[in-house]
Amino acid sequence: MNRPYLLTENSHKVAVQLADRWTTAVEAQARRIRQPDNLRVTVPDQWLQVIALRQVLAAAEMARKHAPVRLRQQIDSAITRFIKTLVIAHGQGTNQRDSLVLARDVLEHFDEYWCGTGRNQQAAIAGNPHLTREELAIRYRPDFGITTDSLPTLRLGDPHPAQPLVEVDLASVAPVAARQLVARLATVLGVDVLPGFGTAALRTAATP
Repeated sequence: MNRPYLLTENSHKVAVQLADRWTTAVEAQARRIRQPDNLRVTVPDQWLQVIALRQVLAAAEMARKHAPVRLRQQIDSAITRFIKTLVIAHGQGTNQRDSLVLARDVLEHFDEYWCGTGRNQQAAIAGNPHLTREELAIRYRPDFGITTDSLPTLRLGDPHPAQPLVEVDLASVAPVAARQLVARLATVLGVDVLPGFGTAALRTAATP
């Protein structure tokens, strides 16, 4: 009798499937950003893209956490390559991964960051009590830059030409980078993922 397939014993493989699902969302959002139905949807689509990209990273990190130890270095390399491709610029003292997480946090916790009361803003005030909430609300307000092929980026920070807190690619290289990450995870962990197909079956073959 075959032993039942347990999600909790195959969390690293499930994570690859989740990375695939979120990458499919990234690809869809990139198409909408490149060719918006109308200008009213442009900004929300760009915000949602940052959240989808962060979820791709979260799924990859889940895969790494539950993968056999001998495979983690390969997954680390794939994750690093993904992040370096996405994050165009980041502030001093913040690494690229944390910069991507910050961009997601500002969008997800808009009820705090637009009021100058987000976690990072509170830390800034603790270090410099002369800062006002208004100054910090402006500093962390989402804005948009542009890539060399005239596609938008999400930018946090003081206006140009100041160094941004973070600038993230949205539709130029982001969808390709996400799909390459999924492909690498699938290869390393022995998972059969059909690109862009949201109901791909999870192959239960043993991890190599």
